[in-house]
Amino acid sequence: MPSEAYRKLDKVWRATCKILFGREIGGLERYEGWLSEMPEPIEQRKSSVSGKETAYSVLNYCRGSQSIAFDEIDYSKKSEPISIDDTKDIDSLLRAISERVAYAGGVILGNSGFVDDSSNVSNSFYVYKAGRIDDSECISQSSFTKESKNIFGSTFIGKSEYVVRGTLNYRCKRTFEAWNANTCSDAYFSHNITACSDVMFCFNVMSKRHAIGNLELDRDKYAALKAKLLPEIAGELEKNGRLPSLAKLATETPTKPPNLDGKAHGQPQRQDMAPIERAFGEATSIVLGKKYQNVKSYAAWLERNAVAMDSCPSAASGKPVFFARFGGCKLIPKSRIVSFEEAEAIGNMVRMQATELESFSWKGAPALLGRIGFMTPEFKDGVGENVMETPIYSDATNCFHVFDATYSKLCAYCFWARDSDHLIGTSLVFGSSFCIKCYNSVKLTRCFELDSCRECTGAYFCHNCENVHDSMFCFNAKNLKYAIGNAEVGKEAFEKAKKLLLAEINSSLEKTGDYKRSIYEIAPAKKAR
Repeated sequence: MPSEAYRKLDKVWRATCKILFGREIGGLERYEGWLSEMPEPIEQRKSSVSGKETAYSVLNYCRGSQSIAFDEIDYSKKSEPISIDDTKDIDSLLRAISERVAYAGGVILGNSGFVDDSSNVSNSFYVYKAGRIDDSECISQSSFTKESKNIFGSTFIGKSEYVVRGTLNYRCKRTFEAWNANTCSDAYFSHNITACSDVMFCFNVMSKRHAIGNLELDRDKYAALKAKLLPEIAGELEKNGRLPSLAKLATETPTKPPNLDGKAHGQPQRQDMAPIERAFGEATSIVLGKKYQNVKSYAAWLERNAVAMDSCPSAASGKPVFFARFGGCKLIPKSRIVSFEEAEAIGNMVRMQATELESFSWKGAPALLGRIGFMTPEFKDGVGENVMETPIYSDATNCFHVFDATYSKLCAYCFWARDSDHLIGTSLVFGSSFCIKCYNSVKLTRCFELDSCRECTGAYFCHNCENVHDSMFCFNAKNLKYAIGNAEVGKEAFEKAKKLLLAEINSSLEKTGDYKRSIYEIAPAKKAR
């Protein structure tokens, strides 16, 4: 029998399609596979406690590790302290606490309800097969969604409503297959659009209204053509249970980009690694007790377990363009990628011709998008001072190889650093400082290898912890200080164990430039996979 969440979302899906297309196209079940293509996947694991299926939105946890459903965690449980005097090395310490190590799934926080097959959900209602959902309502097959409602098959959505298969939509309403849309409404099959309304098949434009293929029309002419196209699109979707992605349409009959002839000018960018090297040295000195230099030589270690970032030559200039392997970026063909500045220039140069309007139909979309459908994974807003290999930023300074540096500074090899400084090798860490290789966490200071934690300081190798300080190897715990394996041991014992841990880390880094142990795979070294 379908869950309450699914029954509600099926009704909302039908209503959303009626709003977008003027009619329903059938129930949600038929479109689930198509809607699941873009967002980050959800994985099911059996709880080691009860055997029940538990959803995970973080997929890095090693196979064979213990799993626990969030509602099975007993935060009041007291663990027996281990004897640090009898601990010779980190492997023996990990063997002593091995039964306490379990990765949490089905994480549902705050005022939430009717959540099904989802995890990392907070203050949200009616959520189905989704992950990383905050302050939202009626979300299905989506990820990284905040303050939004009625979202299907989408990722990285903020303050938006009625979005189907969108990525990077912010303050948007009624969008369908819109990628990189900011403050837009009633947008279909469009990319890199800002402050646009009533647009279809538009790329790399701002402040357009009643436009098709970047060509603005009078209101009545646009309405007539939209009234012709929407039934064609809805019919094709209903017939096949899916439609080609925006990227697929743009590559069926591609043409070369126009000659920009110096028209794509970005702000001159300082390329100075010295501030990043100082930040790397400061962070490693504080967190690891030893100052390291030449951050690029540790790239393989720092990028492990984070969302990977790649680069490819721009289709317009051949210059490198950086992007991350997530959401819609995974689907963008490299042959169509251009830089942010090049996209802006192309958007001003190419558009549908007025003579094409009378005969234009859904079947003509690939030919149109082959001419104008150049895509950029970059977005630049506000100040960007000395940001290198950083495709998305908003008021960021001194960052290197960071995908999305928002209100952040002095960060390197990170995925989405927001409101933070001195982050090295982190992924989805917000409001934090001086952290190395931490993930999916907020409000951390001086931490190393933490996952799904909040408001922790001086912690090492912790998972699903809150308000834990000067501690290590704690799992599913709250309100601890000087703790090892969830048991408080006092400052002296903690410092002794920390000395052993830092000696192991630094010895490995000095010899190999790498350290294999991670929060995603806590096991004695001889058993690590």
